[in-house]
Amino acid sequence: MSFQIPVHSVSVGYDAQTSFDSLFAEVLDCLKREQESILELLVLFESMKQQVLELAEKRAGGLNASSVRAYPYKQALAELEQELLEASDLKGDARSTLFLLLSMAYYRIGSLLQARNMAMIARSEYSRCGVEQKIAFADLLIAICSLELTQYEQAADRCVLALAESTLSDDPIGIAQIWQVYARILYKQGRTEESVAALVMASEIYREQGAAAKQVKTLLELSLVLIGHDDLHGAVYRSKQALMICHQRQLQALEIEVLDVLAHLFLKMGRTVEVEGCRQRIYRLMGTEG
Repeated sequence: MSFQIPVHSVSVGYDAQTSFDSLFAEVLDCLKREQESILELLVLFESMKQQVLELAEKRAGGLNASSVRAYPYKQALAELEQELLEASDLKGDARSTLFLLLSMAYYRIGSLLQARNMAMIARSEYSRCGVEQKIAFADLLIAICSLELTQYEQAADRCVLALAESTLSDDPIGIAQIWQVYARILYKQGRTEESVAALVMASEIYREQGAAAKQVKTLLELSLVLIGHDDLHGAVYRSKQALMICHQRQLQALEIEVLDVLAHLFLKMGRTVEVEGCRQRIYRLMGTEG
């Protein structure tokens, strides 16, 4: 495996539905080929980054997305890690990026300690070579791993660092994602009001950026936090906000999720007419009869 990776222009695209496993298998293939470009690896990196954040969201919701099965690249991880640690012919930026790719792969298979260690090495490398603008994601990944390891104080500290290292003008969506992760950590720490404020911040950034689906998901997460805090009226208000966005943007799959939350809320509040209205709307969206 050669780490003599030149920088040249490439035209590479990956479908959003391409699996993380396939993307990382492609990373390993890239590293085996001669005259490969670091730019192609960066394209892969961005696709994998979004899938890792979605996976973190699923795991936060109690879904074990790392089912026990064979990963196409599992055996290659230790080899890549060892080669990266020993590589002396690789520029700092490329080296850091590869460590972050390795960190994400470890996170994907549920090896949280190794994922965090690789992200910390990547952060150190970015800092050493002066690539400050890429440090934020490394800190966010460390925070996500620390959260799942129930090390909430360290996770919170890393999110604060990631927010300080980011600028709204350069990456508003990225900052909103940091606020979402920070909100989950704050909630685990019992800091519910601060968690709500963080989710509101993320929701507002998504609204300003026109990221309707992400805004709806954030409002749903906010509703669930409010339900956990026994603020049912607040949860209804935020869910109705999400429902309005779904109507405006024709987000039918998300609308079903919102209606399901609203039906649950109305049932808890004894508002049976509204419960039935939500259920009928779900039936119509699903093309079935109630």
